[in-house]
Amino acid sequence: YRYLTLNGCRWLFPGIDGEFIPVIEEPMAVKYHKMADCRYRGQCNEGAEYQPNMMEAIDFTPKIGMNIFMIEFDNPKAYYFQQAQNGLYVRQAIISKVLGLID
Repeated sequence: YRYLTLNGCRWLFPGIDGEFIPVIEEPMAVKYHKMADCRYRGQCNEGAEYQPNMMEAIDFTPKIGMNIFMIEFDNPKAYYFQQAQNGLYVRQAIISKVLGLID
């Protein structure tokens, strides 16, 4: 992706709408060498995430120079409902109670 970036491509945000791929007749020859500042560069999704959005974020990660995508929970919905039931998140507890999701 560094080669593509040096030839004018840009990835502004996840998804095809965040891509800028210029039309060029012939790519430039590029000489580039850089060791990464940090061995691990990545992000964590922090909670529930809609699957198509998560897949776009995973696809986006290497385009901007990252090499890790971490999913915080195996089942984030269960985690947040449990926290709401425990009363840790008052707003979520009220919403969950009104929707009949917890007793």
